Amino acid sequence: MLQALADQGGTSDTAALNTTLRLRPAELLRILNRCVANGLVTRTDHPDRDLPRRPQYRFTLTGAGRARLDSTG
Repeated sequence: MLQALADQGGTSDTAALNTTLRLRPAELLRILNRCVANGLVTRTDHPDRDLPRRPQYRFTLTGAGRARLDSTG
């Protein structure tokens, strides 16, 4: 998940991540929420969240997330 966010430039929404990872939406959100709880990723409202069929949230890799990614290779 962290690598997928890094590949997207450090910030992405669930729709863009899902095209890369091919996970069920519930599974994708479960993993992202765990990353948020561990401080590896931050979650903010997506600017287009009020439009139909647009992602609700935007996720951004934190410094701790980048450090974890660097330490795992």
